[in-house]
Amino acid sequence: SEQVQELELAENILAEIKSLFEEIEYYPLQEESILNKEVYNRLLYTIEKFSNFKEDTSKKILITYRDALEKIVKEQKQSFASVKRYLKAVNYFLVNKNIDIDIQTQKTNKPLIKLSYNDGTLLPELKTISSGERQIITMIYAVTHMNQQNLVLIDEPEISLHIDWQRMLIKKMSEQLSTQQIIVCTHSPAI
Repeated sequence: SEQVQELELAENILAEIKSLFEEIEYYPLQEESILNKEVYNRLLYTIEKFSNFKEDTSKKILITYRDALEKIVKEQKQSFASVKRYLKAVNYFLVNKNIDIDIQTQKTNKPLIKLSYNDGTLLPELKTISSGERQIITMIYAVTHMNQQNLVLIDEPEISLHIDWQRMLIKKMSEQLSTQQIIVCTHSPAI
């Protein structure tokens, strides 16, 4: 009965490890970090090998491994939070298209950034976007990466922007910052 409970505990921890690998796979990491069948089978073999030796040892190995994976997942989520926030802000302005990160292309050395249209068209580059869309992408990127600065100065951000975008720009830019002050020099009453 105690041996059955130990086996169930090991299986639960293995299920947690598999789930953590699936989360890690979502982010653009090196291929070696992905749980494939070979890695999983080696893990099972190691567990069985240690189980025959001492159940407590295999359980400790599994728990240590799971805890390490939990730390990786936590760090990945924190690292990509600003990327997700940035893409959400940029995509708010884009009509009938989105800029996305395509994790699958990481293995093929193609660009991670894709432009996807609502009709299903997927372009590996951002060449087809307008000058206003480029302006939005650039400005929001800049403020996303200025979040360590105390003050953000912007000169005439309205250039190439539709009037509706001008009205939304400062709000979306300030969402990328925490407590920084934004000073804008503009000729646009909408801004």
